[in-house]
Amino acid sequence: MENRLDFKIDLRKKSFLRQLFEKSINEIYIFHPKSLKFYAVNQAARMNLGFSSEDLSNMTPVDLKPEMSVDLFKKLLEPLIKGEKGTISFQTKHQRKDGTLYPVEVNLQLINYRGKNLCIAFISDITERVLIEDEIKETQLKFDVVINSVRDAIVIIDDQDRVTFWNKAAENIFGYFWEEVIWKKLNQFLVPGSYYKPHIEKIKHNLLKGKGNFLDETLEMKARHKDGKEIFLEASLSIFNFKDNWYSVEIARDISERKKLEEENRIKEDRLRLMLGGLPTPAWLITKNKKILAQNKMAEKLFHTKVNGYCWEEIHSRKYIQKTNRDVYENTGVPLPDTKCYYCKADEALLKNESINTEVDLEDKVWDTWWIPLGGDIYLHYANDVTVYKNIEKELYLLSVTDPLTGAYNRRYFLERLDIEIERGKRTNSKFSVIMLDIDNFKSINDKFGHNAGDLVLKSLSEMIKSRIRKIDIFARWGGEEFVILLPETTPQKASILAEDLRVRLNYLEIEDINGITVSCGIAGSRQWDSVDSLIERADNLMYEAKAVGKNCVRYEELG
Repeated sequence: MENRLDFKIDLRKKSFLRQLFEKSINEIYIFHPKSLKFYAVNQAARMNLGFSSEDLSNMTPVDLKPEMSVDLFKKLLEPLIKGEKGTISFQTKHQRKDGTLYPVEVNLQLINYRGKNLCIAFISDITERVLIEDEIKETQLKFDVVINSVRDAIVIIDDQDRVTFWNKAAENIFGYFWEEVIWKKLNQFLVPGSYYKPHIEKIKHNLLKGKGNFLDETLEMKARHKDGKEIFLEASLSIFNFKDNWYSVEIARDISERKKLEEENRIKEDRLRLMLGGLPTPAWLITKNKKILAQNKMAEKLFHTKVNGYCWEEIHSRKYIQKTNRDVYENTGVPLPDTKCYYCKADEALLKNESINTEVDLEDKVWDTWWIPLGGDIYLHYANDVTVYKNIEKELYLLSVTDPLTGAYNRRYFLERLDIEIERGKRTNSKFSVIMLDIDNFKSINDKFGHNAGDLVLKSLSEMIKSRIRKIDIFARWGGEEFVILLPETTPQKASILAEDLRVRLNYLEIEDINGITVSCGIAGSRQWDSVDSLIERADNLMYEAKAVGKNCVRYEELG
């Protein structure tokens, strides 16, 4: 223990080496080759492991390697101790204090300190490298799976139109095995009128002219399955020359199901167009790439939209798309693939195949907006103007949380917000204060000047306080002539400055024949164990203490 202490003292004396040791981004461990006890472990290692220096002082490298025993580790060190090797490198896993493992690369060396041999281990956390290697392996595996399970037919024919190659996918699509088609002419398996010879000649012409060996568009044609039914194919053609012989390659996929769905969708769209006309609100049929397929009369009347235009351009004149998307479209005339209004939920609705409904605030209106998937990457989009109803809803809510006379929040709302602030304080250890404020001699004001004058005092006081406090503060009428203020992120000392300012302002407040009003204030600060009742009770007691010493003053608790 004394030698280890001397070693640490020596490190402190040599500030440069200590800085180099402590601030290294790699983990560094120094330990005795026989006892394996740690002499020193740097900051990077302590932080990554989660162990303190005190923890590590009673540990060895074996404690970090769950798969390795003491004997195995000592055997690993033998070539280093015997001088057979200058460095030992290997990969293993270290175990953190919380039990999690992470991969590391270890480089061990022997150093001599004051005549004693010590082992120093330089550790690199290779988590990221391992993740990358795993990703590369996974990508390679996926690539192999795709190549070995390709579903497109690949057919090669010679210059006499005879089949020379016919892959497994071609067998599945056409129904003929390789042995049944090899050296036979491909047109035997195509429906008359789908012959591709002119296209091959066009490719050959382009190739000889140096224009490439592929068509500029996808070719559709019909073939006949072995069982006699017709199938639709989508194919790309290319040619190549091998030993002065021309060969063409056809890569084709069966699109029979797609063609069937397209026809079904066409019928469905016709029906939906009829349905649109019956909707009383603006409505559109829109494709996944945001093209308007159809619209009703209300859409045309209110938004002046046009079929075949982009919805984000037609409905809102590009107002609500990102600036980058807008600039690209205006400069090139071609939109970026992700161009859409910032509030659009169409992609999510199509992905989940679920209707999505949300309220959208646009300028001075609120729209109850819908995106409804209809199949085939088409959705119905419509919106109802609910601005009037939302305004009524806001007014009703405001009435439910405010005092009708003063416009301050009511007691119920204040208690809800106070309860929320108490819970937030317990989670984040944030501090806040509550001011309990009572108008002095209010009964005499009512008796002398009448209840109308008393109401005017209450309203004037409320208006003044609301104009003075922050937006995050909550001002409420507690009852009668009592008011409360919730001040987030505010200590009682700071709250007392506000309360004193309010008190002075109220003294000089001119209200008809009433020459100023006075108030007594009590201020309580939040404590970790507080409840709503305990906090309000302390503020109330302090307010009555202010009353007891002569009124028109502020009393607050000083928290340590």
